[in-house]
Amino acid sequence: MFYCLPTHRYLSAELEDAFLRWAKLRTPLSALKNVITDFMERCNYQVREEASGRENEHSELIAVKEDKNTHGSLRLFILPSIKFVPQFMEEHHALLEKPKSEEVKVIVVPTEKTPAPFISFVREQDVGGIMIWVVDVAKRTVNPFIGTTNDADIENNFANPEQARRAVSVWMRKMHFVD
Repeated sequence: MFYCLPTHRYLSAELEDAFLRWAKLRTPLSALKNVITDFMERCNYQVREEASGRENEHSELIAVKEDKNTHGSLRLFILPSIKFVPQFMEEHHALLEKPKSEEVKVIVVPTEKTPAPFISFVREQDVGGIMIWVVDVAKRTVNPFIGTTNDADIENNFANPEQARRAVSVWMRKMHFVD
């Protein structure tokens, strides 16, 4: 579409739609899948692709760990931006609920240019028991954003877990003072 700036005022819905289209193109799900698969394999998990959403909307992986000390599985939902998480949670509410197998749910999103989308997400959303991890595709690293894991292998393979958790706690404190 072409808009003549002096006569057209962008509506917030138009801008939001444009950002979401751009986010799908900016970080392809295949790049996120490669990084998260490598990460899970370093943590001694076997990873398989479970299902995928419509093209470039989301992808799903199952990671299973079976060793003498630990048995567990994670269902990883890979999304192209933190901005897609509220809509995804609304559309897949039943899928995100705890199943009988106590499978851990993790939403995986890429980093953003600024922390603003993450700050607004924390202010506006309640994810319950779901974890959210942030992938830096360029550095091939993964860090926690929301939630904690009981698996020491995962915790040890995060790039900067203490720094990430400290940042979220600062945002949460500021949010309580503002509200």
